[in-house]
Parts: sequence; C-alpha cells; structure tokens
Amino acid sequence: MELLVVHPAIKAFMCGSLSGTCSTLLFQPLDLVKTRLQTLQTGVQPGSGRVGMVSVLLSVVRTERLLGLWKGVSPSFVRTIPGVGIYFSTYYSLKQHFLQDRCPGAAEAVLLGGGARTVAGVVMLPVTVVKTRFECGRYSYGSVIGALRSVCQTEGPAALFSGLMATLLRDVPFSGIYVMFYSQTKASLPKGKYGLRETFSSLRTRNIRIWSSSWYSFKYTCWPIFLLEISTSPAAPVANFSCGVLAGVLASLITQPADVVKTHVQVNPQLKTAEAIRYIYMEYGLQGFFRGAVPRSLRRTMMAAMAWTIYEQMMAHIGLKS
Repeated sequence: MELLVVHPAIKAFMCGSLSGTCSTLLFQPLDLVKTRLQTLQTGVQPGSGRVGMVSVLLSVVRTERLLGLWKGVSPSFVRTIPGVGIYFSTYYSLKQHFLQDRCPGAAEAVLLGGGARTVAGVVMLPVTVVKTRFECGRYSYGSVIGALRSVCQTEGPAALFSGLMATLLRDVPFSGIYVMFYSQTKASLPKGKYGLRETFSSLRTRNIRIWSSSWYSFKYTCWPIFLLEISTSPAAPVANFSCGVLAGVLASLITQPADVVKTHVQVNPQLKTAEAIRYIYMEYGLQGFFRGAVPRSLRRTMMAAMAWTIYEQMMAHIGLKS
C-alpha cells in the first residue's frame, strides 16, 4: 500500500489516467465523427456530393439521437484510463532515468514520446480495435468484454491486434512529434522571477532559500512549494494548453494518413496495411488519406493539450516535476 502512495511512477499513472478520462469524455463525439468519415463507402448517398464533418454529425444526431455521438465511449474509457496512465508513467520513468531533472532536447523528446506511446499502444491495442468497431456503426456488440470475446471466437485472437503496424506508424510519430514541439515551445517561454520557467540551477545561483539554508533541503522540501506556486498561477495552465494546441495541430496533420490506414485495417481485418493503402488510393485518391482530418485534428489537438495541461497541474500539486 505504501508503494501506491509513494512511488512517483504510480502517481504519474494516476495523474495521467484522470487527465485522459476528462479529455476523452469531452471529445469523444469528434472521434466518432472522424471514424464515420473515414469508413464511409462511396456511393452510399448518390448525388449527395462531398460528405463533410457537419453532415455526418447531423446524421448521427438524427438517426441515433444526441447520445449517439458518445457511442464507443465505453471502450474509449477502458482504453484511456489505463492507456493514458501507462503512457504518462512510462514517459515519466524514462525521463527520470535518462534525463533526471533537465529538459529534453528535440531528439530526446521525440524518443521519449515515441517510446512511451509504443508501450501504451501495444498493451491497449485490443481495446482500440473494439473501440473503432463500436464507432464505425457496422458492428453490434453489447459490451467491451462481449466484443473482445466475440472477436476471439469468430476471428481469432490475432484479430485483436489487427492494425498494429498502422497504429504504431500513426501513434509513435504523433507522440514523438507532439512531445518535441510541446517541450521546445515550453522551453522558449520567458524565464525569470515572473516567468513560467524557473530551474533548479537558476534558483541555486541566486541562493534562494525558503525554509532551509542547505541546497539538499531546498531541493527536496521547498522546490515542490515553489513549483506549486508557479503551476497554480493563472498563466501556467493557459501557457501549457497553448503549447499543447500548437504541438497537436502540427503532429495531427503529419500523421493523418497513417490514421486513415489504421481505421480501415481495424474495420476490415482481412486487409493488410499495404492492401489498405492501395484500396484507399484507388477508391478515393490522395485526398482519401486525409478524410476525417478536421475532426481528428480538433480532437487529438484538444484532447492532448487538455490531457497534458491537467497532468502537469496535478503533478505539480503532488510535488513532482513532470
């Protein structure tokens, strides 16, 4: 029990899980609309012209009512609560092991984000497959557990890992690129007494002492108080969220084609990644790889920005440097 209370990785897991839960609940409708856009078949609505995000959203509300926009939220929660927790705890552990208290460089940030996402993505892929099928509207599963059992019985356990390569090709670069832009943007924020960034070294140089004359006591006793003071100021969450939005937009656009391929492979498990790429190109052209880009960019950007903002604020409140 003491381990659960004390160990920093466990605290990071709990902070990540809560932040992911909040962001998933808010932005699930965008994920559903994105999935529906990516899995639309040509010729479903002859003469209707280009089907966009708004028309899909209105169609879902008309046919499945407002709550239909949250279809698939159960597997999203089953995936998010442990998945985001695993991601942040892995990220925190890697960062502490390799970098300790210093900020990562651009290449280091890519490796940290990509490594954490690889671990979380592989562990949670079966739930991701079920979530995608819930959202696309072609499958009638009663529950997440029932869906997992049905897939295993009818298609074999390997189907639960369909789209693994496409998922990693999408999520690992996204996370790496996101963390790189996020960390580097934050690193460019103003320093100093009233800035958002104040490092151990700068405080030590200025011989700041709050409760103790020893650096050891300051680092392990007073730093959490100082960090809390900065992170709970009105400017800190706004700055974190703004950095997250910028990083999310760039990372989403770069990884959009891999997301479209991943969705097709998971909805049609008989397709291999190369076959899905060929199918999308033959059916929709190059623009097919960017179907659902707007709702996905909105969701991924806002969700990641909110998750990181909540995570960093919570980590500061419990006295850990995120």
